[in-house]
Amino acid sequence: MADAVRAFLDMILVANTRRGYATAPAALVAAFGPDSDAGLLEPERVGGWFTFRWGDKSAQTFNVRLAALPGM
Repeated sequence: MADAVRAFLDMILVANTRRGYATAPAALVAAFGPDSDAGLLEPERVGGWFTFRWGDKSAQTFNVRLAALPGM
């Protein structure tokens, strides 16, 4: 998963945008492990983790973090 996150962030050319978008994927890697196969993560498990992690934040923060997770 860490390699996929790096590849995703490398596609974002604007440094400030890349930094902002790095928060959610970095937390995902920390929670599920850098060697996890992102394709095998259960959507319900990731959704539960995401809601626990950002569910009490503002709608703007929640949506920016969600947008930063490719394929979600």
